[in-house]
Amino acid sequence: MALYTPWRSALACAALVACASVSAQEVFNETFTGGVSTAGFTIAQAAGTCTWAYNNPGARNINGSGFDADFAIFDSDNCGNDADSAGADLLSPFFDASGPGNFILSFSQQYQDLDGTVAMVEVWDGTNWNEVYSPVGADAGYPNPAVNETLNITAAAGGNSAAQVRFHYAGDWRWWWAIDNVNLSVVACAAPAGLAVTAVTTSGGTIGWTDNGSAAYQWVVTTGAIPNGSNTIASGDGSNLAISGLNSGAPYMAWVRADCGDGTFSNWSNGFPFTTGITNDECSGAIALTVNPNHSCANMTPGTVAGATDSGVTNDCGGTPDDDVWFSFTATDTLHRISLENITGSTTDLYMVLWAGTCGNLTMVPNGCSDPETMDVGGLTIGATYYLQVFSWTSTPGQTSAFDVCVGTEPFCQPPLDLAVDSLNSPNAWISWTDNGAMEYQYELRATGAPGSGADGLVQTGTVNASPLTITGIVPDSLYALYVRSICSVGDTSEWSEGLVLFDGYCNTIDFTSDVEPICNVTFAGINHDSPSEVDGSPALENFTIFTAYVGQGGSYPITVSGNTNGDYTTYVTAFFDWDQNQTFETSVPIGSFTNTVCGTPITATVNVPADALIGTTRMRVVKNYNSAPEDPCGTYSFGQAEDYTVVVGTVGIAEAGAKDKVSVFPNPASTELYINGRHGEPANVQVFDMVGHLVMDQTSTGRLDIATLAPGSYSLQITNLDGSGIVHARFVKQ
Repeated sequence: MALYTPWRSALACAALVACASVSAQEVFNETFTGGVSTAGFTIAQAAGTCTWAYNNPGARNINGSGFDADFAIFDSDNCGNDADSAGADLLSPFFDASGPGNFILSFSQQYQDLDGTVAMVEVWDGTNWNEVYSPVGADAGYPNPAVNETLNITAAAGGNSAAQVRFHYAGDWRWWWAIDNVNLSVVACAAPAGLAVTAVTTSGGTIGWTDNGSAAYQWVVTTGAIPNGSNTIASGDGSNLAISGLNSGAPYMAWVRADCGDGTFSNWSNGFPFTTGITNDECSGAIALTVNPNHSCANMTPGTVAGATDSGVTNDCGGTPDDDVWFSFTATDTLHRISLENITGSTTDLYMVLWAGTCGNLTMVPNGCSDPETMDVGGLTIGATYYLQVFSWTSTPGQTSAFDVCVGTEPFCQPPLDLAVDSLNSPNAWISWTDNGAMEYQYELRATGAPGSGADGLVQTGTVNASPLTITGIVPDSLYALYVRSICSVGDTSEWSEGLVLFDGYCNTIDFTSDVEPICNVTFAGINHDSPSEVDGSPALENFTIFTAYVGQGGSYPITVSGNTNGDYTTYVTAFFDWDQNQTFETSVPIGSFTNTVCGTPITATVNVPADALIGTTRMRVVKNYNSAPEDPCGTYSFGQAEDYTVVVGTVGIAEAGAKDKVSVFPNPASTELYINGRHGEPANVQVFDMVGHLVMDQTSTGRLDIATLAPGSYSLQITNLDGSGIVHARFVKQ
C-alpha cells in the first residue's frame, strides 16, 4: 500500500471553491429538521419499549460534524433501568442500487460505548442484512465534537433495486447513539483510503493517502466539520502535499476526495484528525512565565497539552509525561506558589514537576512534584532559573487540556493572626489579634458575602491602628463574620484573614431535614398562640419572641401544646428554658406525645420555675419531633418543628397580678403614643425595656405614654403601682 505523492493528472477545475460546487447524484438526505423525518425514515421496534426518537428526550448537548438541535437518538440511558432490554431499527426509505456508480453513505454520529451495547449499520440486499459498520468497542464523537462516518455500501447493496439501510441499536440501560445528516449519494468513483497526516509541526504537516487509480485528488483541512466550500483552512490539489499556516496546539481534520474524471467528484473520505505541535513541547522551547509579587495571579500564561509529545524527561513523582509541555521562570524569592488555573478540555487531572539546572542537565527540585493543581515550593535560589514540566496524569493519548500557569510569591504583608472574641454582649463586641507591625488594620463586619466583595452584605467597615477592636451595633440572634487585613504601607495590603464568627444569641442550628411537621398551638403563662398547621408551610424554627409569658420565681405553670403529626405517627414535645439567661437552654420539660392528629389532641405538662431563676427577660424553645422526645434544643431532627417565645421572670405573684388587673396597651403597633388600658386613671411607675433587657424609659404615667423617641422595634412594658405592688407586664411594637 503506497501513499499518493505525485499528482497523476490535471485537476478538472482550477479552484477548490469551484470544485466544491460539483455534486454527485443524491439519493436521500435526512436531517430530521423540525423533529421529524424529512426523507421518509421509519422506526421498527425489535424488543422492549425504549426506541429511537427525534426530540432528544435526554436533552443531550451534541455539537460538531453538522449536528444541530434536530437529530435521531436511541437514548438507552434516559430510558433508565426500568426499561429493561430494548432494541429498535432506524430504517431508510427503499432505494434502487441496481444502477452504475458507487453508493456512498455518510452520517454524523455521537456514540458512547458500554459493554453489552449492540450498535451497527446494515444494508439490505434483497435477501440478507449485511453489516457495514459498528462503533461498538470505543466511543465515537464522545465527548464532543461529533464525528462523520462515510461508507461505500455498493457491494453490500448487491445491486438490489429495493435496497435499504438501517441503524440498529439494542441494550439494557446502556448509553446512547445519536445520528444526523444521513446522506446517500451515487458517485462515479470512490474516495481514496489510507488518509493520514504525518510529520506534524507547530504549523502544519504532510498529507498523504492510498492511490486508488482516480484521475486526480483534492484535499482540504478544516477545524472538524466536513468540507462545505466555506470552511477551508488549508487545501491542495495534489501537486503540493504540505499543510501550512495552521495554529500551534490546535485540533484539525484532514479530508480527501477523488476526481472521477467526468466533471464529478467522489464523496469526501472519513476525516483524519490531527493536532499541530506546540512551541514548548521540549524543555529547550520553555515559555517564560511572569512571577507575581503575591498570590493574586494577576499575570498568568496560557498553555495546553494538545499536540504535545513525550520529551523523554522522566520523573520519580507520578502521572504519565507522554504529553509534557515546558515553562520557565526566574525565582524572586526562596518560596513560590505554582498553580494551574482555569483548566478545560479532555481532562482536568494535570501533573506538574519543577526542575533546576539546564535543559540538558535537569535536577528535580525537592518537594517539586504535585498532582493537586497548586504547590508551594521552598528552598529556591533567588535569581536562578527553574523549569516547570506539565502533563496530563492519564496515559490515554490525544488529550486536549488547556490551562493558565501562575507563579506567585508569598507577600511580605501578612494578615494578622490569632483573631479572637474577647467579649460579646450585644450591641458590643471586643475583638483582639496579634499585632504584626502593620501601619494599620482594616476590618469588615459582614452578614453575607466575601471580604472585599462590596456593599451587599456589608454591615460596617473601618480601620484601626492596633488591636483590640470594638464593634458596636451587634444585633442579638444575628450571625456575622469579621474579617481583618493588614495595611503594611501605602499600596501594600495583605490578604483578608479567615472570617471570625460573631453570634450573640440562642443557637439557630436546629433543623428538620425531612419535613416540617408544625406545632399548632402553644399556651403558657399568658401566651395562647396559634401558628399555621400545613406541613412544610413554615420554617423549621419559628421566631415568636414577640409573644411573652410572665412567670414568677418558684411558681408552677401549665403548658399545653398541639401539633400536626402528618398521618398515623407519634410525635413528642419538649419545652426548653434558659432560667439563668446565659443564652443556653439548660432546662428541659418533657410535655408528652400525640398520635395521628392535625392540631386536635393537645398535651399538657407543668413548668416549675426555679426559685433562683434570674429576674428579667429570657427565652423558651418548644421542640416537636417524630418518634422520640427531643433532647437537644439545637440539634438536627427528621420530622417536626421548633418555636421560640419570650419569657419574663419576676418575683412570685407577677403572673397572677397581671391576670387580675387585665392591663392591655393600644394601639399596638404604635408610632407616637401608647395608651395603657385598665389603670382607671391611677398613676403608676412605667418602665420600658428593649429586647435585650436594657431600660430605655422610666416614668410615672396615668395611662398615656409618649414613645415618639423610641427606635422602631419590639419592647417590653413593666407597670408597677407607686407603692411597689401589683407588677404587670405587656408587650408592644414601635413602628
